Amino acid sequence: MVSQGGRCHPDTHQAPTDPTGRGFPGGATIPGVCTMSWLRDGTGYDLFFNRDEKRTRLLAEPPEIRRVVSTAVLAPRDGEAGGTWIAANEHGLTLALLNGYLGADAAAPPASGSWTSRGKLVMALSDCSDVGEVASRLEARDLTCFRSFHLAAFDRRTTSLASWRDGKLEHLDSGSFAAPMISSSFDFEAVAETRREHYREFLEATDRARVEAALAYHRSHRPERGPYSPCMHRADARTVSLTWVRVDAERVRMRYSPDSPCRGWPPGPALSLDRSESGSLPLAGR
Repeated sequence: MVSQGGRCHPDTHQAPTDPTGRGFPGGATIPGVCTMSWLRDGTGYDLFFNRDEKRTRLLAEPPEIRRVVSTAVLAPRDGEAGGTWIAANEHGLTLALLNGYLGADAAAPPASGSWTSRGKLVMALSDCSDVGEVASRLEARDLTCFRSFHLAAFDRRTTSLASWRDGKLEHLDSGSFAAPMISSSFDFEAVAETRREHYREFLEATDRARVEAALAYHRSHRPERGPYSPCMHRADARTVSLTWVRVDAERVRMRYSPDSPCRGWPPGPALSLDRSESGSLPLAGR
């Protein structure tokens, strides 16, 4: 589904590719930064997110329990623009942001005079109850003050991907893409193919549990330490954090390493919330 966007004003409150190599909406190949994968089982899902940033970017604030409207949300906070790239709430919904870099991003900023941080959009939507509500609120929202982006949404039943670019919003259901979602501003095609190949190798290993294998993949330097490895290292940029979200019928947990995952894992205990469906109040858990 594609919709047209209109004008907007400042908020108060790159592209990934799938393992088939087809890419995302319209077959576009867009450089960006991140590696994201996920696993589902009979009770919920696990989401793993490597965030790659320039070495000059300010450090992010670690995850906290934040209140968005009346909903408890686990989320780190970007150190420069505010907002966040990943958020999980008491309803069992997780949002993960992947920046897009298209020709439209080089155009003049919106009428307001400046772009609004995409991380603020993630926070503004982080009180949604499920994937369907995320899609509905995106459709109703004016997005023209945001640069292009891909927003993945997960609940216990399904996954969706919303892509905003060239003034159009497109939604993909879970059958249209698969883990891992990969992006790189350096030699995109080679980076994507290398990381996809090694993901298959890690997940197909018979001597590892799937979650353990996924964590090992996100911490990996295969084929060698550098721009092609999931734990990325370049002269100008590196993987700055690894976030692991686990959602099941009773609880939402987030573990976060504020460093390259090759040396910053395992982190401290998980921050957690009780699921709101259980009838109990969200609690800070360790």
